[in-house]
Amino acid sequence: MRILILILTTFLWLSSFPASAGEIRQVKGKKALILISPGEFQVGDEIYSVGADGKKKGLLKITQIKGDKALANILKGAAAAGHGLQLKLQPIDSTKAAPETAAGDEAEDTSTSEASKPSKPPFGFMKRGKSAMGVTINQATNKLAITATSSAKTEAINLAGSSIGLAGFIDLQATKSMIWRVGLGYQTFDGTGSTTTPTFCSGSTSCSLAISYLTTEGWLQFSLFQTKEKMRFWAGIGGEFMIAMSKKNSISALSTADSTNYFLFLSIGGDIALDKESAIPISFDYALQPTSSPGAKASLSLLRIGYFWRY
Repeated sequence: MRILILILTTFLWLSSFPASAGEIRQVKGKKALILISPGEFQVGDEIYSVGADGKKKGLLKITQIKGDKALANILKGAAAAGHGLQLKLQPIDSTKAAPETAAGDEAEDTSTSEASKPSKPPFGFMKRGKSAMGVTINQATNKLAITATSSAKTEAINLAGSSIGLAGFIDLQATKSMIWRVGLGYQTFDGTGSTTTPTFCSGSTSCSLAISYLTTEGWLQFSLFQTKEKMRFWAGIGGEFMIAMSKKNSISALSTADSTNYFLFLSIGGDIALDKESAIPISFDYALQPTSSPGAKASLSLLRIGYFWRY
């Protein structure tokens, strides 16, 4: 009878401790190999490593199970071969925890706070020193106002048209919210109009202009905000220096002798993330020519879309 009472007392005393199972067999870096009984744990379970003194030493998360062995990542604290395991049942309020479980509570609270932190943007505000490169294609709306003058008459000739362009670019991170974008490209400027004085347009009432340029471009982008870590909005200022490659001009009142031209840009745009390393850039640019040919004033409106990736 006394033996039976002793056995029952021992059983009740052991059952008063939190349930634990398994053992850490090997630790390498932030990974641990543990021995378990089949069915006791599942992938995704978080478990405490428990030292010989019964105190929680660290927090682990099971990532793979095969038979009686499992792999786990060490989330917080320490783990060592020979440590026991205890399943994490629920968050522990550190203000109510017993002193001997402080190490385990700290591991749990820290891992919870780290999990609640928002993840880093997949592209947008690139780490300082990171660069990106890409290509864009644009649809441009061209306008050119010319004041044609002769000894007998002065007339305003307005040309309008659309053209396309292609450019390659690189992004260089200047600060957390400022990016330099520089590029090299090809741009056309096409426009047609009419006149009531044929002598202004090579003997015709129809006027036309078509110029192809090799361009160098530069912007300073200011990041405004980011939406759900999927899109970055920005505003910027920049310029474009243009070197004429070919010219077709029927307007005798317009001189195209100069082989160079330049525009100043005001831009707004956004980058739509595809993944952590690539995105689709979209922007709208309005460009003015600070100094034009005598009697001429040009402007451009460009809608750009493209693709870029970090490297």
